[in-house]
Amino acid sequence: MKSRTAQVPDLHTCPRSELQRCLPQSLESMKPYLAQGVPLLSIPAFVPYYIQLNKMIFTNDFIPMIKFRDTFISDISKFRISKVRVTDRNDFIQFLAHFSLVRVSTTFNAFSSFVRMLTKSSTYELNSILADVVAEITIRGSNFGIEIESEQYFYVHNVTVRIRKIRDVKTEKQEKGNPKYLMQLTNDYLEVEWDTLTSELIHNIQNIAAEIIQTISNKIYTSFPIHTLMTR
Repeated sequence: MKSRTAQVPDLHTCPRSELQRCLPQSLESMKPYLAQGVPLLSIPAFVPYYIQLNKMIFTNDFIPMIKFRDTFISDISKFRISKVRVTDRNDFIQFLAHFSLVRVSTTFNAFSSFVRMLTKSSTYELNSILADVVAEITIRGSNFGIEIESEQYFYVHNVTVRIRKIRDVKTEKQEKGNPKYLMQLTNDYLEVEWDTLTSELIHNIQNIAAEIIQTISNKIYTSFPIHTLMTR
C-alpha cells in the first residue's frame, strides 16, 4: 500500500466528521493527478482525455447512430467544486463541478435509416467549445471489508451526471471528401436534424462522464483503505 500512497502524496484527506466541509479540498487536490495520470492505478492523463472510439445511439428517426473516433476532451481537469452534500453514512455524495471552458475535438460519421440498411455520411471533423459548464455529480456507494487485510474500502456502485448549465456552445463542423448520392442524402438529413441530435448528445455525454467518474473513483477508493482517505 505504501507504494500506491506514494503515487498520490498530495491527495488531501478528510476527517469523516467533516467530509461535507473538507470534500471540496480533497476533490480539488486530485486535479494534478487527473492532469498527469497515475500509471500505478491505471488512471490515464486527462490533458487531454482521449476516447478512441465511441458509438452513440439516438432516438432520432432519421439519424439513429453516430460513430465518433479520436475524441479529445481538454480542460476537464480544471474545475471548481461547490454545494457538497454527504450523508452521515458517507454512502451518498453529491456536488456541483464548475468548468469555465471545455474543448472537444472529434471525427465522426453519421448513419441514416431512410433505406433498409444504414447509410454512412461523409466524415466530419467537429470542434466545440463549451463555456461555463456546471455539472451535478452524484456518487452512491458502500463500504466493504477485506478480511485478510482487516481493512475497510469504499466501492462506488453508481454515478449520475446531470449538466445543469452550459452558458454558450461554439461549434465548427467541417465535411471531408466528396460524397456520392446516398452519402449526400445522409449528409442532408444530418444537416436538417443537427439541432435535435445535439440536444440528445448532451444526454449521451452525461452517461459517458458518469462512466468515467465511476471508473476513476473505484480505482482510487478500492486502492486505499477508508482510514487513509477519511481519517477519524
